[in-house]
Amino acid sequence: MLSQDIVIAEEKEFFVIDKPSGVSVHGGEKVTGEILSDFLVGLYPKLKSIGDMPHVRPGIVHRLDKDTSGVMVIARTEGAYEALKKEFMERRVEKTYLGLSNGVIKKDVWEIKTAVGRSRKRYTKQVSVPLTAEDEAYDLSAVKEPKIAVTEFEVIERLQNRYTLFHAYPKTGRMHQIRVQIASFGFPIVCDPLYKGKKGSCPPSLGRMFLHAESIKFKLFDKEYEYTSPPSKVLTLFLLKLGYSYKPARAVA
Repeated sequence: MLSQDIVIAEEKEFFVIDKPSGVSVHGGEKVTGEILSDFLVGLYPKLKSIGDMPHVRPGIVHRLDKDTSGVMVIARTEGAYEALKKEFMERRVEKTYLGLSNGVIKKDVWEIKTAVGRSRKRYTKQVSVPLTAEDEAYDLSAVKEPKIAVTEFEVIERLQNRYTLFHAYPKTGRMHQIRVQIASFGFPIVCDPLYKGKKGSCPPSLGRMFLHAESIKFKLFDKEYEYTSPPSKVLTLFLLKLGYSYKPARAVA
């Protein structure tokens, strides 16, 4: 159940939340369960008039997948909405994700640059297609409306010769970007329901996708802000079972 505890910071122009896993950001066709946007309007009724589509995405300038947890910024005024939207569109917002993949990634630092678009076979999935040296996709037969997607990955720890704990820094904002890109190279996120493939697994002791939006840094009206969200106990306890004690970044800056 959602509660007011998900709000981790409030400013006049925006507020910041820690979205739980398993909650959809907004409603839509076939969306089930709790909906974050409905809950937020209950907390902040004025959100009903904020944004391009306030009846669907009130104050929401960016999204997290249903099964991804972590930090999100929500606009409280139309001015903040437009300014934040521009920051995201111009790729000036810095985001850090904590993830755990199946398989051992050998590179300590890795940039993935692919074409990402919707699958022609299954509309709920995305497809990641390799690029040539000229940034042209090799084969677009399986993907609709592909766009260039770039993510930098940094390995934190390799665990039990089976998993890789990493930080991901997306430079673009495509749907399912981190998940589909890393899965396309054979390292699906642990417990990812869409992209686990044959190599994926979901230990019962975890029971949720291991991808968490850990921090966000942005500028609004000439002032810089940075907020972080430590991973939940479910994630940290699972890492402890693997023999690793994760030390998250500072709580809020």
